[in-house]
Amino acid sequence: MVEQNPFFEPSALEYGLPPFADIRDEHYEPAFEKGMTDQLAEVRAIVVKRDMPLFENTLVPLEQSGQLLERVANVFFNKSSADSSDFTNELEEKIAPKLAAHSDAIKLDSQLYWRIKTIHDQLEADPASALTDEQKYLVHRWYTEMTLAGAGLIAAGLVLARRGTASDSLQAAQFTLSLADLPEGNQPATLPVPSPDGQSLVFVASNENGNTSLWLRPLNSVEARRIPGTEGTDGTAIWSPDGRWIVLRYEDVDRGTFSLYRMRADGSNLKEIAFLGDLKPRLTDWGPRAAGDGDSDD
Repeated sequence: MVEQNPFFEPSALEYGLPPFADIRDEHYEPAFEKGMTDQLAEVRAIVVKRDMPLFENTLVPLEQSGQLLERVANVFFNKSSADSSDFTNELEEKIAPKLAAHSDAIKLDSQLYWRIKTIHDQLEADPASALTDEQKYLVHRWYTEMTLAGAGLIAAGLVLARRGTASDSLQAAQFTLSLADLPEGNQPATLPVPSPDGQSLVFVASNENGNTSLWLRPLNSVEARRIPGTEGTDGTAIWSPDGRWIVLRYEDVDRGTFSLYRMRADGSNLKEIAFLGDLKPRLTDWGPRAAGDGDSDD
């Protein structure tokens, strides 16, 4: 690590202006790394507290965290946009995924989310709270950003496709679904798809021979259940908006053809609704073509 890194301490210049005369290229990366490490430690210090979550012991230290990271990021990204070079381009490419993962580590922290949600719920129950308008804004902003990022789903046991490669997302899915009781030799093969009410997951798992089938897991249980008759599903499944039905795409590998099947949310009443031949549609939304015969119980 470079000694006397000018980013490590707040600037003594008027208005806190960066000491540009002292900053060299080799200062940036160590400052980014230390800045991320320091902020995670600062957030950790917030969530390990066993006191009642309040604005003063949660939002205040959270807003004050990451000052070193903010200092180096402000200077570096201004420099990279106004005076880019091979160095800034290479470092930006290297540091960007680390910053994304760092942001996820904070916004998807289930313990931090619980504290902020508790404050948010108290604020919703007591609109006449003594908090100022600016403080209320911070509560709502953090709660909204963390909710949209998926912190609530993480806390409930769901897994999200985080930023990164498809391999990264699959590893995240495998990690979360390892909580489910899959028989030995079975591994999750796709990211799970949550039901509209957030109470169930549907996902594809493969056995030791590579054969796939569809599985269901209620979130109030760690036991996942394989759906008989879904052997060969290629990993694409969607829920109906009311959560009553699941449509999945089945691939006949030997013939190179595809079919659509529909079943009830509990895995019963599996029925082929369309033979597609060599057409391989993307199931991205629920509609008449995916629903087949609609809300019929047949």
